Amino acid sequence: IIPKLSIIFGVFEKFGLYKILEEVKFINFTDFDIDELNELYSQESIQKYQELLSKNSHILINDKKVDVEDLMVTTLNQLEHMCMYISTKVADEKYIYNSLHQQFFKAISFLYISISLTNINNKDKYYTNIIEVFNIWKSKYIKYDKREKKMKKKLKPSLHKIK
Repeated sequence: IIPKLSIIFGVFEKFGLYKILEEVKFINFTDFDIDELNELYSQESIQKYQELLSKNSHILINDKKVDVEDLMVTTLNQLEHMCMYISTKVADEKYIYNSLHQQFFKAISFLYISISLTNINNKDKYYTNIIEVFNIWKSKYIKYDKREKKMKKKLKPSLHKIK
């Protein structure tokens, strides 16, 4: 899945989609639905995202024409499959988190708008395992971030004495 994500990251950066996505930090994502999307992003940003994707819907990879949206859907389906193992506890997420959380958060940040545009209502929600794992890992990330900041604050006076 990493090669596919790398292609998606490259495409998003090349066509300026990254600028739209960095308007909102991944910490703000929770529900991954159209209502939350409209709260977090302006209509202008959502439209620009959709226009840039539709204008640049195909790329060449090794002389093969690849549909970007198909690549995104295939990648999301593979992520959903992987997250199913984590959300059902078949795979132990505490070991996977340490290795993959940075790439996972980046991938979901890039694909958030696409996921949210498909989720118009809760009864037919797509990518529920991705969303569940994302929210579990986001909570863990926030907890670790707070702990790290607290520790740095405690150590700051000691560091000044050492200097």
